[in-house]
Amino acid sequence: MKRLGRALLAALLLPLLGGACAKFRPHSSRDAEFHQRVQTQEQGKLKVSVAALSDKESKYYFGVPLAKKRIQPVWLKVVNDDVKPYWLMPIAMDPDYYSPNEAAYRHHFGHAKRDQAKMDEYFNDQQIDFYAPPGKTTEGFVYVNADQGAKEVSVELLAEDDLKRFSFVVPVPGLKADFQTVDFDKLYKPEEIREVDLAALRKELEAYPCCTFNKKGQGGKGDAVNLVFVGDDEDLITSFIRRGWKETAAQDKGSSWKMFKAFFFHTPYENAPMSKLYLFGRGQDMSFQKPRRTIHQRNHLRLWMTPLRYLGKPVWIGTISRDIGIRGTLKSPFFMTHKIDSDVDEARDFVLQDLLYSEAVGGFGYVKGVGEYTYEHPRKNFMDDTWYTDGLRIVVMFTDYPTSVLDAKQLKWETPPSEHRDFFLNNPEYLEPDPK
Repeated sequence: MKRLGRALLAALLLPLLGGACAKFRPHSSRDAEFHQRVQTQEQGKLKVSVAALSDKESKYYFGVPLAKKRIQPVWLKVVNDDVKPYWLMPIAMDPDYYSPNEAAYRHHFGHAKRDQAKMDEYFNDQQIDFYAPPGKTTEGFVYVNADQGAKEVSVELLAEDDLKRFSFVVPVPGLKADFQTVDFDKLYKPEEIREVDLAALRKELEAYPCCTFNKKGQGGKGDAVNLVFVGDDEDLITSFIRRGWKETAAQDKGSSWKMFKAFFFHTPYENAPMSKLYLFGRGQDMSFQKPRRTIHQRNHLRLWMTPLRYLGKPVWIGTISRDIGIRGTLKSPFFMTHKIDSDVDEARDFVLQDLLYSEAVGGFGYVKGVGEYTYEHPRKNFMDDTWYTDGLRIVVMFTDYPTSVLDAKQLKWETPPSEHRDFFLNNPEYLEPDPK
């Protein structure tokens, strides 16, 4: 037994004493695959290019599994053709970004001291110089917290009398999102797709079901259908990613197992798959979630593309609610389910406020369609959670260009009964045109 103890102690101390057998072998290359995904923007005499590395790419390029420590390298290139210098502000990319020494140190274990020193040197050499001198090009990495799917990257460059902001949403290979399994071009036959004007849009939206159905087509106990979006799928995805929402993984064995572990061990799983709810005879086409510290607390929404088009843009309808905890149930295979906030209007109005700050909302309004249910006389969903509502759906119309909160137009349709939900009623832009 003593020999076993000494052997175990030696195995634990070996990496720290410099006798580890693991080798540090990075593979830096200008031909790396991520260079094929580079996005570029220009402002004045500044040009910024960005790409985010996937888990597999970062492990190969840096020689260690960065993703296991939730570290993600983001590659930047700054071309400064101005006559003045700029300084990159990495805190704009991630308030909790990692220094190169920190990122390297978290991977020292299991490597000899010589390789640990090489790792430190390599991570420092690969970091971009935060100083962008005039007439020069600088490039390299910033080490930030990892994201799957799409990633929002904010780049800010500061000069003595100037600040340039660049906002990117870049792809990160490796996540199979639920919407990537849907062929949107084949959801409806050409003759089923209908262009509607504003009045017809309101009428159609009020006629949609109040609630979702189950797989058998049984309704009456689903979630409230309280969301309407008008915009291309790319507009929706970009706006949500910019506000910190996460794409949802398609449900398969791998994602289900990760969700199982996150559910029972109270660990984060920002892209956890969602159970299916049904409209139009099918499960949701697209879903997003805004997680907190664990899978048990999050805002989450499901969307279905309708056959309607307004100003040539697809019309989406869906549900949103806020998960606030978990509770036991015999209706789940895990015998546990999420507990939702009964006030589903709060989650509905939260998403409006959130999207307004994405500066991608041209107009919004409310329509009937859900039906009013009070705190004293609520409805229940399929998991027997109660919910109540003023009965209205929020309608959000996306734009293709930046639109400030103050410039968003409110449609003169329905008015929520609670004063704290009347966002813009005193705004001089309280008009009724088609938002364009």
